[in-house]
Amino acid sequence: MPAISNQRKRDRLLLLSVSLVFMASFYFSMNLGGAGLMLPYASAIWAAAIFVIVIGTFFLCFSGEIVLPRYWIGLTLLPLGLLASGLLSDIHQPIDWAFRIGYVFGGFLFFFVLFQYQASRRAVESLLFVIVLANLGHCIVVLLQVYGGDWLFGWVPYKPGNAFGVFQQPNLLASFASTG
Repeated sequence: MPAISNQRKRDRLLLLSVSLVFMASFYFSMNLGGAGLMLPYASAIWAAAIFVIVIGTFFLCFSGEIVLPRYWIGLTLLPLGLLASGLLSDIHQPIDWAFRIGYVFGGFLFFFVLFQYQASRRAVESLLFVIVLANLGHCIVVLLQVYGGDWLFGWVPYKPGNAFGVFQQPNLLASFASTG
């Protein structure tokens, strides 16, 4: 019986922490002029993702076993290949490259840590529902941008003629909407 209760706690903690990541994606601040991954919402999402990584790391330390995805070797080759190609080529802006590689390794670590929660099937289905709800929320933001007018300025990013969501880039919005 304690194993079932412990699994429920893990599932709830996973659902809560990953929901926090998707709630953080609604953070909006005007772009301060950064390029690429330096958009303001990225810091809020990474703060929530670090919370998920820390909790998953605790699960890893206390359980004493590492849970790996089936094709973990192939998944590991991508960040290592990007690191090797960057080290072997001429880098014009090494600090920008280091941050980008850091984001790739952080995303890989986030993915790896999700397996340490050892989620039940019901928890995985609940997480998929959270992703659908987050996608719906971002679509509502886009509808408010298109039909809401500038009276929502400050709460919803607004630029006449553009629907870009909180992401401030139409390509990122399209990627999130199509995969969510």
